[in-house]
Amino acid sequence: MSEGSLEHQDLRQRLIQVARREATITYGELCPSAPQSLWRPLDQINWVEHGEGRPLLTAVVVSKDRRRPGKGFFKMAKKMGRFKGNDREAFWREELQAVWDYWNDGPDQGD
Repeated sequence: MSEGSLEHQDLRQRLIQVARREATITYGELCPSAPQSLWRPLDQINWVEHGEGRPLLTAVVVSKDRRRPGKGFFKMAKKMGRFKGNDREAFWREELQAVWDYWNDGPDQGD
């Protein structure tokens, strides 16, 4: 799935809709047939968002049981230099709030 692919854009738009509702969505709700296949497109979305100076949009994606992002979210955030501590909960909550604020406070923000 490349940045310009229809699937990538559809997935990104769905995440923006979730963010605008100030909600979260599970991996299974995003891709019921193969939620484990989401890691690559979600990482790609985050790299684009990070490159544009926006918060990590995939903070809205959580596991069904824990209602928190998976380990991959934090690994990727560390690679980007955005997550530098050990408190995953605090980092995620701050990032999630930043996503909600960003997609609710400004103009269309390029979506």
